[in-house]
Formats: sequence, C-alpha cells, structure tokens
Amino acid sequence: MELYISVHLYGKVSILNDNDLWHSIDRLPPRHEKISRCPILLQSLPNNIQGMLKEVTGFEIPIDKIEASFKLSQNRNNKDYENIIQELTTLNTPFSKLMSQTLTQTKKISLMSINFKISEIEHNYNHLFNLNEEELTVKGGVKMIVDEKPGYPCRFSLEDAELGEEVIIFPFQHHRTNSPYQSSGPIFVRKNAKSPNLGVNEIPKMLLHRLLSLRIYDKKGFMIDAKTIQGKTLENEIGTILKNNSADYIQIHNSSPGCYNCQVNRVE
Repeated sequence: MELYISVHLYGKVSILNDNDLWHSIDRLPPRHEKISRCPILLQSLPNNIQGMLKEVTGFEIPIDKIEASFKLSQNRNNKDYENIIQELTTLNTPFSKLMSQTLTQTKKISLMSINFKISEIEHNYNHLFNLNEEELTVKGGVKMIVDEKPGYPCRFSLEDAELGEEVIIFPFQHHRTNSPYQSSGPIFVRKNAKSPNLGVNEIPKMLLHRLLSLRIYDKKGFMIDAKTIQGKTLENEIGTILKNNSADYIQIHNSSPGCYNCQVNRVE
C-alpha cells in the first residue's frame, strides 16, 4: 500500500533580520497556544530562553510556484481500495483519519471519471509447450528459460516470468483490423500461465516499471495518436486519452523493443 501526499513550494529565500525574526516568532504562541489551559507568551519566557533566539536563523520564501503530487493506491481494484479505507478508519489516528477521508473523496471523484479495463491475450497457448523443437520452429516459436527478472513479460498472466521458468516466444497478431494498421510481433507466454482477472481501472504491476509506448486507435482501427510514457503515469494517461471520444481503445507496447503488451478498452 502506497499512501503519500507531497507539496513542493518554490521561491527565492531571504534571511530575516533580528527585528523581523522576533515579530515572526512572537506571532506563533497566540496562534498555537490559544487552546492551551496555560498559554505561553514569548515575553513571559525567562531571559535565558529569550536569549536563545539569537541562535535561530529565520527566513521567508515568497512563493513563485506550487507543485503537488499524491499516491493513494489508485492502481488497486475497488475491493482493495475499500479494504484500505476500512483499515485506515480502524487505526483511528489523526493521520489515518485524514487519509481515509482523502481516499474516500478520491474514490468519489474516480467514480465520476472514465473507466477502463486492461485485457490480456485471449489464450494462454499452453499447447505450444507440448511441441518438439522442430514443430515449434515451424510456428516461429522458441522455448527459453528465464534468466533475468524483469525481462520476460507474459502476455497472458500480465506478470514478469520468474527466474528459471520456461517461456515461449512466438509471433502474435495483436491488431486484427481491416485498416492499414494491422500488426503482429513477438510475445512471451509462460508455461501454465493463468489469467490475471483484472478489475476495472486495475493496472498490472509489470507495466508500472517500464517505459511504454501507447498507440491510440479509433473505432475503424486507424491510429489517431501515439505517445511514450513512464509506466507509473499510465493510469493518468489512460484517463486523459479516453476523454477524447474519438479514442476507442489503446494498445500498450514496450517502448524500446516495441513489443505488444496488452489492450485498454473503455468500460461503459
């Protein structure tokens, strides 16, 4: 579970002189001590404590720019999201209460946004593992043993294959259309791969750490746009793309090798 909200403020720093520093600090107790049963005023502090102010360096930053970002487990499915909110509510700390409220509000906003579903290839092609080398070669396939992770993304399980696993790479027609944009290319499948059964708006982890190429198509199978993105920004990119009514679906490829990964479809 990843939860954070960060705000970065940008501006030119200037150091406060002694007089401005005193007035700045003098304003703090009335603001923060007013709910205390025994509020403290700066003037009431012992002289030795007041003398410590000479060791304080004060500064101010006129704000030129504000940048904010957040990670609130947006890539989780609805059930996981509700469980996270419930667990935060149960913790009953000031931070967990605030995050629970924020996640609940974020969920409401998400429900008003465009929904999507990522789909794996239709079959696991497990029968290919029963072919001998010659039979597999006729189909353009090659058996391999995984020797690095990540490096062998399975297009059926939508997971990176584990070290030592047996995989097959073979040519696959991933864009069947009557338009000129018919396309095929090499893909990996794992032995005995299982469907990920992804939920609505759920993104498989194997996409988050890759540089991705998005190819956007209309209903006639014509490419209307394409872009390269970092995987961690995929959810926001999908939402932005699908706000264009001409965009019917998206095919996701690995950017550098260009191999097909999966397809994104609208959910009405």
